[in-house]
Amino acid sequence: MDLMNILTTLAVLAVLAGVVLLQVFLSGRENRYPGLILPALAFVCSFLLPLNLAAPAEGITAAFLGKVLTVFLLANILTFILGAIYFICRERLRRRNEWERISLTDKE
Repeated sequence: MDLMNILTTLAVLAVLAGVVLLQVFLSGRENRYPGLILPALAFVCSFLLPLNLAAPAEGITAAFLGKVLTVFLLANILTFILGAIYFICRERLRRRNEWERISLTDKE
């Protein structure tokens, strides 16, 4: 591997790590809606990737539709990861709020 491929790979990994950290930050907020921004954006962008496939000359076939479906599902991997981060963070926030509420009622 040459140096350019290594730098490109490191840049992509740094951007993905930044996106994951941003998702954790947004999902941990009290308001639930900021945590849904990145998964919704990834889902909307996943509709664009199948549009890059060229339709075969013989017309739309089952094999072509299978390729479109495969590309769509692969494009949604980021959506699934960001959604999982969202639900994990929201559950952790819910447990922490419940624990605080219980500890406040015990003090009274």
